[in-house]
Amino acid sequence: MNTPIEAPTPHPLTGGVGDTLPPCRALPEVPLSKVPEGYAVLLAHGFDSWQETAAMKLSQAFVTRLDKAKDAARAEQAEAGDTVGVPFQLGAETLHMRPDGAKGGVRWVLAGADFLLLIRSPKMEWCVTVRYLAAGLWQYGVEELRHRVTMAFWAEDSHAFGDQHVFDHMKLRVSRADFAFDFHSPAFSAEFTPALAENVVTHSSSKVRQKMLAGTFSRGGMGETLTIGSKAGLEVEVYDKTKEIREASGKDWMQTIWAPALEGEVAEGDVWRLEIRMGKEFLRERDCWHYSDIVKHLPELIAEALYTRRLARPKGGDTNRARWPLHPLWTLAYRARGAGHMRPLGKQITMRRFQMDKQLNKQLAGTFIAAAVLAHGKAGREEIERMAERAVSYAISDDGRADKAARAKERYRFLDEAV
Repeated sequence: MNTPIEAPTPHPLTGGVGDTLPPCRALPEVPLSKVPEGYAVLLAHGFDSWQETAAMKLSQAFVTRLDKAKDAARAEQAEAGDTVGVPFQLGAETLHMRPDGAKGGVRWVLAGADFLLLIRSPKMEWCVTVRYLAAGLWQYGVEELRHRVTMAFWAEDSHAFGDQHVFDHMKLRVSRADFAFDFHSPAFSAEFTPALAENVVTHSSSKVRQKMLAGTFSRGGMGETLTIGSKAGLEVEVYDKTKEIREASGKDWMQTIWAPALEGEVAEGDVWRLEIRMGKEFLRERDCWHYSDIVKHLPELIAEALYTRRLARPKGGDTNRARWPLHPLWTLAYRARGAGHMRPLGKQITMRRFQMDKQLNKQLAGTFIAAAVLAHGKAGREEIERMAERAVSYAISDDGRADKAARAKERYRFLDEAV
């Protein structure tokens, strides 16, 4: 099951223990709700999605295996009109090679019941992304799935790595982590009308936060989904999980996860998922790059999500929503896994390095496209890769490379400092 984390630090307004970890950011001075007895039952909580990318040097033998399997999958698709992919053995794991790639330059997709392997060109350093799926996460937990993937790649018969490769766990960088709370609450079902969105409170003090949206989609006057934020950074969403299972995902196995809290009864409805989706930008700003970072600081990350993208409960005649207490569902989630403070922002508070890196890479991409068209009359993958190889050759053979690198280092010396 999902990996346990340290006990939560009580919120200061609850009269609990104060912060002891240096340095932290204080939560907004917002009280918790008094949750009515029987308002909701917490059925389960844990990771529902996890994605990380590894720096690997894949062997030519492995690349040949991948190409052969993809060709077979395409042939099967052409003959049958459809295919789930052809079997691909990776250590003890039996996966299916899909006939097509995916967005982001993914060349090969290996799909299993518990995880996907999204593999890019072996010329790229960060060439393997692992996307752990909900079924595997709820059944086994992140740690066990990560171990399985590692063992699959390192299996003697997989021939995945070149002779010079040393696998480094610290080079597995997390780009997405979703944590979910499932509640059974007929009371919330009755309460969730489109007007509920008016009780959303979220930051608007920065440019990024000003772009955050709160939207409600409804049928027949009753709410189904309330979304606050964006997946690129931090998104909090509450939605009707039983309806989603019936109409979209078909994840009936969640009933088994919920059964203990319902004393074996089947939840036909009124199960609401409160899901926190932490994207790469959000995690990087908080210096959470790896599995160990997120597991260690998860209570702080959850607390920040629940307080900065919160649903509030109106309080008497107070018209200032910022002072309203957390909604009962947010309160129950916070009490289950939240900390008394937020994770401190890393040194790269301004995100200037990330913005500069993105800008320079876009410039490189445009230059490669133009150079490919000039030299070859077109800009396909092969032509662009030729231009990239030529550019690398020019850079390495540049007699003034050391001096240029030193000047660039000085130019970017203070890039990470907050201004």
